[in-house]
Amino acid sequence: MVLAGAGSEPQCASSLGPLAYLPASTRPCLSLHAGLESRAVIEQAKGILHAELGVSPAEAFRLLSRYSQNTNQRVRKISAGLVQGRIAAADFRPPADPGQA
Repeated sequence: MVLAGAGSEPQCASSLGPLAYLPASTRPCLSLHAGLESRAVIEQAKGILHAELGVSPAEAFRLLSRYSQNTNQRVRKISAGLVQGRIAAADFRPPADPGQA
């Protein structure tokens, strides 16, 4: 187990919270699992935008990214909101260009 002061790099057990008491080999697996879950939610959101707005997967990710930047929220949180129905796909449509009316 890795506790504060153990190993070559001292770590503060309080900053690690409950993870401080897990074997060091377990923590990378938890991180990997969280990363895979995030990617799955983002891929689902891209699929929803692709199906509902008729955009390519690359354009769907750009829409997610732009919405993320405009609302100052992470892409993963935005994606989860779309997948869970809290955000409508129509909210991701870019505003109509007034010059092309």
